[in-house]
Amino acid sequence: MHESDLSTDKKTVFNGFVGRVPIFTHALELYGYDLRVSQNPTEQKKEVVLENLSEESVINASQGVKLEALVGNSPGFISVSDSFISRIDDLTWPREQVVLTLHNAAVSDDKKVSEVRELAEDGYTVAIEGGSQSLDVLRQLDFASICAVDADMLYSGIKDHVPEMHGAGFRMLAKNIETPDQYLMFKELGFDYFQGEYFERPKLIGGTVIPANRIAVIDLLARLQDPDVKIEEIEDIVSQDITLSYKLLRLINAAYFGMPQRVESVKRATVFFGLERIKNWASVILFNAIDYKPRELLVTALVRARTCEILAQHLGLENPGSYYVAGMFSTLDAIMDAPMPSILERLQLVDDIRVALLEGSGPIGEMLTSILAVESGIYYESTRKFLDNGVAMHAYTNAIGWASEINQAIAA
Repeated sequence: MHESDLSTDKKTVFNGFVGRVPIFTHALELYGYDLRVSQNPTEQKKEVVLENLSEESVINASQGVKLEALVGNSPGFISVSDSFISRIDDLTWPREQVVLTLHNAAVSDDKKVSEVRELAEDGYTVAIEGGSQSLDVLRQLDFASICAVDADMLYSGIKDHVPEMHGAGFRMLAKNIETPDQYLMFKELGFDYFQGEYFERPKLIGGTVIPANRIAVIDLLARLQDPDVKIEEIEDIVSQDITLSYKLLRLINAAYFGMPQRVESVKRATVFFGLERIKNWASVILFNAIDYKPRELLVTALVRARTCEILAQHLGLENPGSYYVAGMFSTLDAIMDAPMPSILERLQLVDDIRVALLEGSGPIGEMLTSILAVESGIYYESTRKFLDNGVAMHAYTNAIGWASEINQAIAA
């Protein structure tokens, strides 16, 4: 996929943002995405989360953003209130790919249950928020195929009867997991799917110590990110591992398939694309060489990197490459299983990237913080400059498509 400038579709502009939070299988492979909609309000001083938004925002999002551009071929989960059900025909996303996550009020009486049953018969997958529902009630909702439980609201009737839930046809989803203990508990209970901030945090075993098998990679990343690094040094880094060299050149050629000829050397690639871009590609390959889970962390990093870079270019900000690096390194602590301060101390990044990653401050930090917020469905006052006129949404979907192709090229 070519790297291109931000382009917008003038037909429909969604003046807001649809973020996505990965949902993983028991093996920590990607299952789907929990979609978080944040509409750009006229007057907004406090953060707003999805549950406080009207169904209008979700409908507007479906009319302005293609679901495929957000989730590819994976299912997209949307949180649905009881009032939303009467407006479901206004939702333009393909129903066979949408998972409707229903709150208790949406199935609180026979009439509403009948309406939701019709949605399931029409092709929607239905997930029930099961944290406070009794097992007997859940069994009656035989049109639902997923039971979603908040990590902080595990109802004992569900906790003690997960095998029975499976026997009744339910797949179990644990949402908003934030701690290792929560993840281990749900995994041991036999839950099928998992979602939460925990999966973007390092699994610290040795306190602030960087695992020995990660240090060599961090040192290579440090050499790549040295502002004074020469192309000969990058060639030296890459040539140390024939697999790394092969994958880097394959990635470069896959990303730029429109070139008149294939690039057969790192030096030649630098002539075409510049030193900064080659450094970034080499960093991607190094990330991918590490054994970590979930692998979706790399896709998340790529999407953030490209989104930040495109927005920086669009806004005419200095050194868009620094915005890219900050986005790319935003999941580095989780990938390396080490604290970010310890990693950055060894990397010796330039100050504007370092403070962006550590404190979320400075121009780069402000943008990265905004992107992280709207990914999770939170809208801050400071995000206005990035969200106006659908600019960030176009950047984000552009980045998702780009990251998907990069990930496929690496995995091939």
